[in-house]
Amino acid sequence: MEISTILGLVVGLGAIFGGLAMDGGSISELVSVSSVVIVVGGTIGASAVNFPMSTILSIPKLVAQSFRAYAIDPKETIDLMVNLADRARRDGLLTLEEAAQSIEDDFLRKGINLVVDGVDSATVSDILRTDQELASERHAAGITLLEAMGGYAPVMGMVGTVMGLVTALGNMNDPDQLGGAVAVAFLTTLYGALIANLFCLPIAGKLREKDEAELLLRRLTMEGVLAIQAGQSPRIVREKLSAFLPPSQREEA
Repeated sequence: MEISTILGLVVGLGAIFGGLAMDGGSISELVSVSSVVIVVGGTIGASAVNFPMSTILSIPKLVAQSFRAYAIDPKETIDLMVNLADRARRDGLLTLEEAAQSIEDDFLRKGINLVVDGVDSATVSDILRTDQELASERHAAGITLLEAMGGYAPVMGMVGTVMGLVTALGNMNDPDQLGGAVAVAFLTTLYGALIANLFCLPIAGKLREKDEAELLLRRLTMEGVLAIQAGQSPRIVREKLSAFLPPSQREEA
């Protein structure tokens, strides 16, 4: 579980509701079903016009990914690559076939299998780079969707506010209902801003950061696979791959 996502939502919502309570307000004053329908329905509708249905249906998966902990450990990958390099130097590349079966990372397993099959380094590099680029493009589709929703939600909030104000102004003959109608109208703007700036855009940013971390790991993996294929020593492999780590972590690697 990614603690920062949960912590951010708790702190953000807590600050909003805490500030409301400090001003003597109550949560019930911020509840408006019609406002939710306008903002959420309008945002999803606009997104469906802009994106294919397959991308729209991936929204729950994208949100779930933002709550998952980072499963990327470059130092662990470097240690594995060094061990594979040592085994290849001692026993030959063909002995890596058995080791590849126990590798959990699909990208690394594919690279090792290509090397074991005797594929030349240029082809290995092309295949892995294509795999890397296509994975990043798939991630970009979901990130772009969430960023677009972060733009649609505030606009839909404003649309709902205008609609609410039109209704309120049409009932000016009843002052008792006017204040409540105006309050509900502005709640729609609030919902749009909250959905955009506390959910859609931050989640898009979290997924983009995860994609960049995965991209870095795949570049590291590709360099390691090619170094193993070239027969480089475990020490050289470690030195080469340690360049992908921040300076503060290189000595520990």
